[in-house]
Amino acid sequence: MLSALQAADCCGHSGRSLPRLRPLVSPVRRVPLLEVRPAVHGVSAAHGAWRRLSLDPGGAVAMSHVLVAGAGAIGSHLVPHLARMPWVSELTVVDQDVYEDSNWRTQGIAKRDVGQPKAAVQARRLEEINPSIPVNPIHGSLEDLALGWLRSDVILACLDSRRARLFVNQAAWRLGIPWIDAGIDATGFLARVQVFVPAPDAPCIECAWDLRDYELVEQTYPCQGQNGMVTATDAPSGLGALAASLQALECQKLLSGDGEGLLAGRDVLLDARHHRHYVTTYRRNPACRMPDHATWRIAALNVGPSNISLGELVALGRTLQGADAGLRIGIAGQHIAGALTCPACRHRREAWILERAVRRSPPHCPRCDSLMATNGFDLYDSVPADDFPQRELGRPLAEHGLLAHDVLTLATPAVENHFELGGTK
Repeated sequence: MLSALQAADCCGHSGRSLPRLRPLVSPVRRVPLLEVRPAVHGVSAAHGAWRRLSLDPGGAVAMSHVLVAGAGAIGSHLVPHLARMPWVSELTVVDQDVYEDSNWRTQGIAKRDVGQPKAAVQARRLEEINPSIPVNPIHGSLEDLALGWLRSDVILACLDSRRARLFVNQAAWRLGIPWIDAGIDATGFLARVQVFVPAPDAPCIECAWDLRDYELVEQTYPCQGQNGMVTATDAPSGLGALAASLQALECQKLLSGDGEGLLAGRDVLLDARHHRHYVTTYRRNPACRMPDHATWRIAALNVGPSNISLGELVALGRTLQGADAGLRIGIAGQHIAGALTCPACRHRREAWILERAVRRSPPHCPRCDSLMATNGFDLYDSVPADDFPQRELGRPLAEHGLLAHDVLTLATPAVENHFELGGTK
């Protein structure tokens, strides 16, 4: 029932009446964490009020939620620094792996941590150093998370995957969250840190990428259930610690209001082998593959994925201006699988489920009982509402693989609206 959604036209684009919906993002929320100026970046009071942060007289953020993506060669050295920062009030650590025996010599862990989930180990370390900071360990794939789960005050990316960096870059821009990327090259003894502050005219990580960079993005093979093969860095522990220290210092500048010293829109590279230091400034690239660089205005649906059907979502979209000319539905950061294929007997059936859900729990083939998988030709960023079979419309979104805090995009030729599902993480 549409009345169950209690929605409102948060963007003022509706051609007909909508049920009331509480806006998740008011106009002030479009102000990024830092007001982007040619040289100085300062935390705005309006932004602080939105995030319920207390600002020191100098503009420092007194209480901040920091999200760390990756707890390996860099992230394992980073968490102890964050535990000692007075501006950090909450920490989330995301990593899908467990520590292996080979990690003991290259990462910031103890022997007892081998075999344990990386996120849980770092959560325990933070609690040992500063038990006053709440920590949320997430043992899972970053790219499988609902976009709303990444909402924080800054994202610190300690990743060894270009594909994961693309995911963070797009998520940070859509949510309007600054992010700091760190990377290492064991062969060259190189440590690098970049700071990105979302704004329409600010450079993102893709602004500096060329065709070769995209060719190096790890390939995924849906039919084999792979997320992209990443080679271990085998970097010395000191190199990861160096990158983590640089990243922690940039995070401290951001949270303390040190806009003049912040590396926003720039890249710092330390060549530890030859004792050289390079700083590169980036500009907004009009040919960037993320062309709009827009921070989304997201409104909240007061229902979880188990309490709203696909048909009700389509009915909501039909009330938007321009829906008569075509309505498309997408889920931020996720692919929709229109069909599943059995690798063993090649049986194929319609599915209309998120690829994420198939990776987590692949269904059995009704013919040969093998595990079915997605095929790249059947994956879509968005789907025309008219393409959904009638039998699928009555099923709740949860049965299509959606999670609490997934962000839905309902787009027509005239407008594009974004809604975040409610529910418990």
